[in-house]
Amino acid sequence: MKKKCYRIILDEHAGYEVQIWRIWFPFWVQKHHVGHINTFSTIVHAKAWIEKGCPKESTKIVVYKTCK
Repeated sequence: MKKKCYRIILDEHAGYEVQIWRIWFPFWVQKHHVGHINTFSTIVHAKAWIEKGCPKESTKIVVYKTCK
């Protein structure tokens, strides 16, 4: 069973935002982390943030989605 999924959507600031979905809270929410801004100018930077593990802890279009 997948514990969490990430997706990249268009945002209204730099361009892209990472959202997270968890089994215990089954809604897409913006991924937050103290000291990190969750807005990226390119999909490549947003994907790199997800692949790095995202530091531990709408009418929007899904651009990229991955589940781990």
